[in-house]
Amino acid sequence: MRAVPVVAVLLVGGTLAACAGTSSEPSAPIATAGTAADTAADIAAEGDAAGDDPAVVEIRPVLSTTVGFCEDFGVGMRLDGRRCHLLGAPLDLGGDAGRSDWVTEAVAEPRGDLGWVVRVQVTPDAFATVRDAFEAAAADRYVLVADGRGMLEFGYAALAQEAALGPLLSEREALTVAAVLRGEPRPDLDRPSADVGDVWLAALGVHVCGEWLANAPATALEAGVHSHGDGLVHVHPVNADGPDRDTGDDATLGRFLAEGGWRVDEDGFAVWDGVDVRTGDTCPDGREGVFRWTVDGEDGSGDPSEHRVGHRQVIVLSFDPIGTDPGEPPQLASLPLPVLGPDFAPAGG
Repeated sequence: MRAVPVVAVLLVGGTLAACAGTSSEPSAPIATAGTAADTAADIAAEGDAAGDDPAVVEIRPVLSTTVGFCEDFGVGMRLDGRRCHLLGAPLDLGGDAGRSDWVTEAVAEPRGDLGWVVRVQVTPDAFATVRDAFEAAAADRYVLVADGRGMLEFGYAALAQEAALGPLLSEREALTVAAVLRGEPRPDLDRPSADVGDVWLAALGVHVCGEWLANAPATALEAGVHSHGDGLVHVHPVNADGPDRDTGDDATLGRFLAEGGWRVDEDGFAVWDGVDVRTGDTCPDGREGVFRWTVDGEDGSGDPSEHRVGHRQVIVLSFDPIGTDPGEPPQLASLPLPVLGPDFAPAGG
């Protein structure tokens, strides 16, 4: 199962354990941040405790991933802890443990409306050590951890003297990662919604009577919440005020659907390809269907049109017989994973 990379991560529980069948040794405990119910208080306490000291920075390989809350160990890769990663021991990147001595400079750079990258200059004397550490770990995914809190999940390609982490990071991700790699205190991560200048992406899948619909067709790109026809909800707010405001609480799933002339409410949805279903309607096999919506595998409640789209969320609308679990949508494959490697020309947007 592919995990979705996301910023603003909570560590839940005090032990990191290796998954069965891996040769990687589990790391020692790195943090305890309470439970998902305590998210706001814990994050505030973390911020108070961090003070002006540089962040303690680690890069750890992902050993395994499960969907759900981290109950006894692991690192939750959502603000609400709905994906739980088990992480291995931190990579030995040379220099002082917990410090980003291998980084000469780290700068967040915008790539127009494609998103942001973090341009990293590797210290010449540390280059071979850093490259060898990644290649020895040979993991598919890694998590950047700062002050015991996961910041970003990424892949590794091939390190160059000047490398980039991206593409298609949000502004918040890029600024945060750049700051901690520079050895600065961990910035506040807790702005909960998109603002002008952000480039946020979420996957949207629609499942009807046992089948996934095709991607939502493209909508007007000048709208702050729109579709490129690639299976993603693109949140690029452009209006912070007035009737066309598309930041904060106005960057919703309902706003996205309305751009295409579609809709969703508590009982059902009407979307592309002429699909219009409501709880109580029947599928072609005669079974009665029910409407359900989920975010990152957890059932939503209330009116989904009011759901504020979050960066790298996985949203599913489904109309299926009771007991059907559609699983992860194929649109998830379009949600890009940041990669640390040589400079690149981002595609898409």
